[in-house]
Order: sequence, then structure tokens, then C-alpha cells
Amino acid sequence: MAEWKFDNSILNYEVIGKGTPIIFLHGWGHSGGVFNPIADNLKNRFCSYLIDLPGFGSSTLTPAHWNSNDFGMLIKRFIEALDLKEVVIIGHSFGGKIGALAANMIKDRVKKLVLIDSAGIRQTITFEKFLKIYMFKTTRMIKNSGILFKFGDKIYDKIERFSGSTDYLNAGKMKNILKTVVREDITSELSKVRCPTLILWGEKDIATPVKDAYKMNKLIKGSKLIIYPNAGHHLPIESPHQVAHHIKEFLSKE
Repeated sequence: MAEWKFDNSILNYEVIGKGTPIIFLHGWGHSGGVFNPIADNLKNRFCSYLIDLPGFGSSTLTPAHWNSNDFGMLIKRFIEALDLKEVVIIGHSFGGKIGALAANMIKDRVKKLVLIDSAGIRQTITFEKFLKIYMFKTTRMIKNSGILFKFGDKIYDKIERFSGSTDYLNAGKMKNILKTVVREDITSELSKVRCPTLILWGEKDIATPVKDAYKMNKLIKGSKLIIYPNAGHHLPIESPHQVAHHIKEFLSKE
């Protein structure tokens, strides 16, 4: 693993292969290692930088006030610090959102962009989700009031497990950042992307539904969309070889 120091913090990353630089940005709760099978498949022609985003993997925790733009700016600084040119950015889920923002921040260095089951379009809250949020907030209020005494913690824990997402429950010190980034909508930024873009999406994705893929395809002028039938949200894990094939095919075209 290599290290890049920034603002008294450390960003860890792994380098695989030689050739055109590729920045891989993982989704929430993962680390750069999730892309190892894909990077290994590309190593003869591409130099892959598998980054552990701040707060994940071996990298230092990020400041609690950070939002997606801060993550995007960090990737811009990383690319500039290593003086990488003609860069390809590949991002999955939360990493896709960061990748799109970074691509707009550093257009002169980013050659192509690949978005995989990308976040970035704020989701409409369903009645079921609203009910879970209501239950969670109500139980927290009752717990804090002390009405339930020692039983409050047990009831609160059960409601939290029922109403909270897996990402939220496992976010630890990153919970405030997670609450910030899931509320953000970068639709306006997506429409500003000008580099050639490939969008890969699982048809059965419930975290970032496939309707978002079609919307991104319309927002990003000239982008190419490939839908994976019967696949879910984690394409880099579910179909790494197929994803690598489509990436190589996309990158081989000028």
C-alpha cells in the first residue's frame, strides 16, 4: 500500500499495473480492494489506483463536516499531487458520485468516466421509508426523555435495526457525513459532465434503482448505458469480469 498525506491526514491506495492511469472510487462501506479483480484484469494496459476513501479501509477518518464536494475536491488534489494526466475515473455507488464531481472539477486531466450503480440522484421517500424514519425519530425522542428508563435502550436498539439502513447502522463516526451525502442531489453537476462516459447498472438494484441509470444517461450527453439483467447494486463484486470487459471495450475506443 502507498500513502498520500494531506491536511495532517493519510490517504491509502494500492497501485496495480502499468499504462493509462485509472482512479477507482469505491462505494460506501467498502474499500479500494473491492476493485482488485477488475484492476488485475486491466493491469497489462492500465495503471489502477485503488483508493481507500477517507474514513474507509486504511485511510484516516475525514472531518465530520465533509460533504460529497469535499471528497471530490480531495480526488482532484490527489490527481494533481501525483501529476496524473489523461486519467480515467471509475466510481461505484458513492464513489460514482464523487467521480462525477471530480471529473467536473478537473476537466483538463480527466479523459473518461465510468459510473457503476452510481449515487447522485436523491431518492423519493416512499411511505414505508417515511414510516421507518418516523418510528426511529419518535423512539429516539422517547428514549432521550427517560420515560422508559432502562428499557429505553433495548427498544431503541431494536427500532434502529429495523428502521435504519445497513450503511447507517455500520457508519460509526461517519454517520453525520452519511446523513449529509444521501440528501444531496447532483443532477445539475451530472448535466455538466463532458468527457465520454460509460454507465453500468444492475437491473435489480434497489439501493440506486435502475430508473436513475436512465436519468443519468439522459443528463450526461453522449453517455453509453449498459444494464446487467438480474444483477443488483454491487456489480464490481457480482460481475467483476464482465465489468472489466465492458471497461476495456469502452477505453479502447477513442
